[in-house]
Amino acid sequence: MYGARPRGSYWGLSSVYRDFIGGGTFAKYDLVMPQGTTVGTGGEIVVATAGAFNILGVAMEAGANAVAGTKVDITPGLLVLMDNDNDTNTFDAGYVGQVADFVGGTGAIQVDTSSHVTGVSGVANLFCVAYNPQGMGMNADTSIGLYVVKERAI
Repeated sequence: MYGARPRGSYWGLSSVYRDFIGGGTFAKYDLVMPQGTTVGTGGEIVVATAGAFNILGVAMEAGANAVAGTKVDITPGLLVLMDNDNDTNTFDAGYVGQVADFVGGTGAIQVDTSSHVTGVSGVANLFCVAYNPQGMGMNADTSIGLYVVKERAI
């Protein structure tokens, strides 16, 4: 599985969506960020860069340059279901409580399992809150984790 599948708010808040104008091409469920340092007059957004500190949210539909009306989930405390790449380290229950970055670009975003570090203060995009969460349609897939998107633009 690629991308970040929104699963509500870590704090139990209602989901929040906003429409933006695409500043580049991105896929449904890509993490997106403002084009530049802030969301400006055009509201243009692009696929997020791993390690960036300003993730806006998750694209709820594919977007393209200069196309208006792209829905983005900007929920506070955004929880996302994500697959781990397992290319160097293998994701397991010991990763809960650690932070990590993601790898990949448009349509191919996954958690970088080898970037996991202990503690919430680490510089990373995601905070792992569950290993192999059940009842979300992927019960048998032990490479799936539930994460809070932590380095946000809002």
